[in-house]
Amino acid sequence: MNFKINNNFNLSNVKSYNGTKNAHINYATETYGPPNLNDPETYDKINKDQANFMQKLGTGQNLMQNYQGLNPVYIERLKNVSDYKQDNPNLSSIPLDGYTMGDSGCMISSLMGIYYLYTGNQIDITKFIKDVQRDNLWTKPTCGDPDVFSNPVTHAVTTNWGLSASRINSAEINSSLQNGKKILVCVDSTSPLAGPGNGHYLVLDHINPNTGDIYIYNPNSKYEGYVTMEFLEFNVLNHLTADDSGLWSVAYNPDHKAMSQSVSANKYSAPDFNYSKLDLNTIETLYEVSNNAPVSNTTPAVDLGATSFKTVENFNQYIKDNVNAAGYGTRSGVIAAGLSLISGYNFATGKRLRYSQPNRQVNKETNNIDAEGIVNEDFYLDCSSFAWWALYTGGFKTPLFSSGSPSTAYTGNQISWAKETGSLKPVEEGKAGDFLIRHKSQENAHIVMIVGKDESGYYCAEFSDPDHGAQITKKTFTDLNSNGYNLIDMDKYYSNSDNVR
Repeated sequence: MNFKINNNFNLSNVKSYNGTKNAHINYATETYGPPNLNDPETYDKINKDQANFMQKLGTGQNLMQNYQGLNPVYIERLKNVSDYKQDNPNLSSIPLDGYTMGDSGCMISSLMGIYYLYTGNQIDITKFIKDVQRDNLWTKPTCGDPDVFSNPVTHAVTTNWGLSASRINSAEINSSLQNGKKILVCVDSTSPLAGPGNGHYLVLDHINPNTGDIYIYNPNSKYEGYVTMEFLEFNVLNHLTADDSGLWSVAYNPDHKAMSQSVSANKYSAPDFNYSKLDLNTIETLYEVSNNAPVSNTTPAVDLGATSFKTVENFNQYIKDNVNAAGYGTRSGVIAAGLSLISGYNFATGKRLRYSQPNRQVNKETNNIDAEGIVNEDFYLDCSSFAWWALYTGGFKTPLFSSGSPSTAYTGNQISWAKETGSLKPVEEGKAGDFLIRHKSQENAHIVMIVGKDESGYYCAEFSDPDHGAQITKKTFTDLNSNGYNLIDMDKYYSNSDNVR
């Protein structure tokens, strides 16, 4: 639930800030103005830990005023949001492209804090960081860059978490806070709230209707609490660029469900879930989305350029991230590779990847897969190259015959390998990560990867044919048997660590 300021108060009558003489922070009854953050004694006074949270809210009359207008549940969130600070020992060592959350993670911590304050939901830190990086919001140069969100005015922040950001100016701070939104702020290195020589992100969380003070959530703990507008002007707003870049109003959509959005280019960020652990309802949704998407008539570079991925390289990183999260060199990693490619592309672009046997992305000399991801903008696969592509991208070597020769990405070769290794089984014995293969003749050969199972058959990921492209399909046991399919049981292969590349 989005806890807004108590509606019992008339927010249009918030008292004026004009004439305020000193900036103050209501941790106690002291008044600072403006303090010297480089003075250890002053810093210790205001840098209170969670146990002293009541001091942050103030004492006596200030405490009563600061409680009014805030839901008690929200007060608990203010206490616990420190779990997501960049200097939390549990987070500070998390790597960020050669840096860590502790030394460069203020924007991610700010966004995590915003999400937690809106929802009260615990955050999967790894997934959250992955979403931010995938949306190109965090790289080394962007931390402390006031233009990181750039144009357009509205930018998808971490869409899988229901957050979105709109550029505002300083005159719109009060109205945005009064409408229940959080404000993400980027200050330059001259601000007392920033680290030496670095820019910094922080959050303006809410406005108190009685006192007119604004609550700062600061991911590095400097100045967290209620402050006056004069304090903000002196320590924050005076350290933005002239055009107010560095201020974004961050909204939360409580009804956000990535899986329920209509399939449309420019609207989708691919959903972020563990592709290796999907319930049947979710797999059914993948099936429905896939079957409602048309086959692309253009290249991946063009399709992805119209989405939040923007480039093929970013989509490749998305596939790698999902494989790593599921387990590189595991059955789960292979499933994640196949679904990231097919369903991820469905969701991101609203289209299906194209199929081609003559142009399939294999090594022309070896007829095998030796590259991860979408390796060029004219990317094509067919059914057999997709099967071995998923195997390779999931972290495994090309399967070898007893002679030492590789099983190439052709169904005839793949079924021969399965027969030699004793892996060919009846279709009913499969599970996600196994393959279903048919090879009565070269003309009717086909191979698909199982991604889910119910009582009647399987959900499969496959490159079907030129008319259908890459899709999620359903196949019943009855249909599979009548069409001459067998199962390639991959247990022995996946469990042999020598096969991990």
